[in-house]
This record gives sequence, structure tokens and C-alpha cells, in this order.
Amino acid sequence: MQDKSHYTNGQKIHEQIGDVLTYFYKNGQLKARGISINGTMQGEWVFWRETGQLWQIGNYKDNLNFWCLESLLSVSAILFTFVWSVFAEYIHLT
Repeated sequence: MQDKSHYTNGQKIHEQIGDVLTYFYKNGQLKARGISINGTMQGEWVFWRETGQLWQIGNYKDNLNFWCLESLLSVSAILFTFVWSVFAEYIHLT
């Protein structure tokens, strides 16, 4: 997304000031803003819908979204607990 600097209407697609990288929609509304160091997303990133409404906030380290990782780990723990309880019940019945 960073190889092109402007939309066809002249609106800039992104700008980086220091470590803060900001993306814009074609209509000029903010799309995303966060820390980018050496081309990788770091720390808190905020994303907006094209209407300007806040969409989501994520925390990143080296482009990895930790919200997704934490969610995956939570689901894995719940699944493991369920499987373990089914297995324990099976052992108890036999």
C-alpha cells in the first residue's frame, strides 16, 4: 500500500511523520494510524471506517496483531478444557 503516494483525485494515501504512519481513504477521512518502525506495525493502531466512525483498535508487535493472538489462545484454552472434561468423563465411565 505504500508504493503509491496519492489517489487519482490527488488525496494522499498515507503520510509518515516520525514513527507515526497515517493512512487515508480517498475521501480524506482517516483510515488507520499507528507506529511504524522500519516498515512494521508496532504498538497501538487505530482504524476507522470510511464514514469516520471508529472501527477497531489493535496492538501490534512486528506486524503481529496481539488481539488476534490473545483471542486464539483463549479459544484454544476453552477447547482444551472442554476436550479434557469429555476425556475425563469417558475415563470415569469405563
